[in-house]
Amino acid sequence: MTGTPATRPALDWTIDVGLVTEPLLLAGYLKVMVISGAIMAALLAFLMAVTDDLEAIAPMLGLVGIVLVAVMVISLIAAGLVMRNRLAMRYVVDERGVRQFTVDRRAAAASTAALVAGALAVSPVLAGAGLLAAMQARRAPAWSGIASLRRHPSRRAIALRNSWRTVMLGFCTPQNYETVAARIDAEMAAHRPRSRPRPSTADSRFYAGC
Repeated sequence: MTGTPATRPALDWTIDVGLVTEPLLLAGYLKVMVISGAIMAALLAFLMAVTDDLEAIAPMLGLVGIVLVAVMVISLIAAGLVMRNRLAMRYVVDERGVRQFTVDRRAAAASTAALVAGALAVSPVLAGAGLLAAMQARRAPAWSGIASLRRHPSRRAIALRNSWRTVMLGFCTPQNYETVAARIDAEMAAHRPRSRPRPSTADSRFYAGC
């Protein structure tokens, strides 16, 4: 791809993503729920162990699992019925990084409703789901925060990762997938930190003698 990062035109597109039928999104949902459940279960188990209520730990873990499964099922049903299994996403790729916007007003209304319902019901799981949706409504990782990418050609998706996790999952159209992947490769190469040249043996001896 020709041109310097500052002169390359930005890539800008909008796409409808399937909320219930997209395997990559479902895997992300499951991972978030498992991590949230593990943290919640660990905290509750610790509190029960401190209060010497060990017999209640096993039933509590089962209850946490049931609640998390119920929340995920309800969320998927809501995504299928309320959102009609579609979420309009806009992506922009330029010299600053990759930006993701949720342009579907129904998604913003749904995340706000989850936050309010969670607060009224004193449900950290429901409120957390609403907060997570609100936080994911807009993302803008800079190139300095992206260490690698993983392509999913069959899904026309690109996962952008930092040193330890995926920071964004971008979905492309059949027409622009290869163009977007090539642009991201070029931008990552252009913004990759350049290592300082190591001094030669002769230079090392010179500085050592100063």
